Amino acid sequence: MKNQIERAATSIVLNIAEGSTGQTDLEQKRFLRFALSSYLETIACFDIMERRGYLRNDELNELREFGHKLFVKLQAFRKSI
Repeated sequence: MKNQIERAATSIVLNIAEGSTGQTDLEQKRFLRFALSSYLETIACFDIMERRGYLRNDELNELREFGHKLFVKLQAFRKSI
């Protein structure tokens, strides 16, 4: 599970970076969509960890709040293109 979270979280950053390298607006939106999908994958991993009892909800709240802020910013960025 740890490796999956690391890969998904890394994919968020890498897709934002790749989409920002002089791509067309359409391509940039596509990479931001990939970043959003990787964000959702990361959150799904947190949910699984919580359900399996690896972490408590209160331990995940800070991560979820940070993730939600990132999600909102990515959505706004995507809509602005």
